[in-house]
Amino acid sequence: MEETILFSNTDIKVSHQHLNIHGQTYAIADINHIELKLIEPKRIVATILFLAGLFLLIDEGQLFALGGFSVLLGVVFWVSGGTKYALVIHSSAGEQRVLTSDDRLLAEKIIHAVDTAMLEYANPRVTSAPTSSETIYRDYNSDSLGAY
Repeated sequence: MEETILFSNTDIKVSHQHLNIHGQTYAIADINHIELKLIEPKRIVATILFLAGLFLLIDEGQLFALGGFSVLLGVVFWVSGGTKYALVIHSSAGEQRVLTSDDRLLAEKIIHAVDTAMLEYANPRVTSAPTSSETIYRDYNSDSLGAY
């Protein structure tokens, strides 16, 4: 039986049975929960460069040009240090970060696909058609519930 792929990207595949990220495979049956964590950038270097450069600019001494360069470099580091997103799976073995990405949309698509696979694993589809007596029983119950 061939696996149905719910999501596929370059190195990432999610099927009803497996999550495969960068060659590492995780069984959907083993995953209890998957979440997206926000990783804020550490901007201490950018702050130090900016403040040191600002001090040198205010001093207006021989290092004025170095101060301007330092301020510019601090601003570049501040802007380029963007937010990252981590996919974390929780299983009986514990918590494990499986992917870190700059692309929030990609991470959300993976989470949606894994959630869908987990729902399918917990509630597999019924493959046999109901008999006529089961259908009558279900119709009878749904009619009686609607009357209340």
